[in-house]
Amino acid sequence: FGRNVINLCMASDIVFMALHGGEGEDGRIQAALDLYDVKYTGSNSLGSAVAMSKRYSKQIFELNDILSPEYKTILEHEHTDELLENTKLPCVVKTSGGGSSVGVYIATTREKLKKALDDAFELEDTVIIEEYIEGVEYTCGVFNGVGLPVVEIRPNEGFYDYEHKYQAGTTVEICPAPSLTDAQAKEMQDISVKAHDVLD
Repeated sequence: FGRNVINLCMASDIVFMALHGGEGEDGRIQAALDLYDVKYTGSNSLGSAVAMSKRYSKQIFELNDILSPEYKTILEHEHTDELLENTKLPCVVKTSGGGSSVGVYIATTREKLKKALDDAFELEDTVIIEEYIEGVEYTCGVFNGVGLPVVEIRPNEGFYDYEHKYQAGTTVEICPAPSLTDAQAKEMQDISVKAHDVLD
């Protein structure tokens, strides 16, 4: 924390959380504010920590019958030639704890899979290899237990990576999603609310 930040937080009625990245989203800041009995917006420290971990999020989804792409969790010492040979392609490689699509790679060949794993393990020691599902990407926020209108995400090329999330003009985001029926949008909202609830 910077100088006097905690004092300012303690003097406030509520702190508006607008932080991004590992320390801003993984529950550490929220836990510190909890220790000082400071009220803040957004999820609590435990929910933030669990939701930031793809590994634990996916385990919780499995326990609660929330559909998610097939995956396996790989620790750095498990990064072997046998793993490379036995992984179905194409696949998605991603760090377990990263955000903003940092450390996410789509591997279509064994060579690209090896490079993706090498690059991901440079960032973190726990990596997820996930089934690749081709299609349109959507996102749905949740506020006060209500699923917000679904947003359709259309990158100009490739997939919705860090560049496409933050560089102007690289992605079109349409809300409400025009390619969905009302029933499909409602189903996505319901799933989003359930995921939000089980992750606390």
